[in-house]
Order: sequence, then structure tokens, then C-alpha cells
Amino acid sequence: MIIPLNIVLLKKYFETIPRELEEAALIDGCSRLGMLKRIIIPLSMPGFAIAAVLSFRFSWNEFVLPMALTSPDSAVFEVALFQFISINRIEWGYLTADITIIIIPVLVLMLSFE
Repeated sequence: MIIPLNIVLLKKYFETIPRELEEAALIDGCSRLGMLKRIIIPLSMPGFAIAAVLSFRFSWNEFVLPMALTSPDSAVFEVALFQFISINRIEWGYLTADITIIIIPVLVLMLSFE
């Protein structure tokens, strides 16, 4: 579900790169592949970073789709946490330990962008 959003986001971002830069690179003797490698890709890195962060965030917070499509043996973290909650009891020890483990990748990602 994030792919259409990323396509629209990156399309709009690529449209903001001035066409004159591409034309100047071609006039200076750069090939189309060289222009892509030396000009377009470096200028589009912020757009790729935003798309990566949004993809990570939306896929990390997904609960309903994995809950419906996976079995208990192959569940993702968010669905696996759900097994510690029942009508009569909540396993607080296991739940907090697993949540602490789940938070680590998010913290590493957020601190790397700081």
C-alpha cells in the first residue's frame, strides 16, 4: 500500500530537479547514464530518504493485514505481541520485554537520521 504513495512522492520530487542541469550535463559531454549517476541520483537522495522512512514507518505499524494473512507460527512482531493479551490475563513481563526488543530497530533508525 506504500508503493503508490512512494511513486507519487518520488515523481513529484524528480519534477523539482531543474531540467537545465540535465541539459548542461549533456552539453558538457556527459552520457545519459553518467548524468543519472553524477547529477540526478545525488540530487534525489533526500526524496529517497523520505520514501524509505515512510515505507519503514507504514510497514512497521501494520497490524490488520498481517493479522489476517499470517499464521501464529509465522507472525510478525506486532501480531506475536497479541498472543500475550487474553480476556482473563495480560502477560506484562513478556509483553514489555518484547516491546523493548521491537523498539530497538526504530530507535536505531531515528538516531541515524538525527
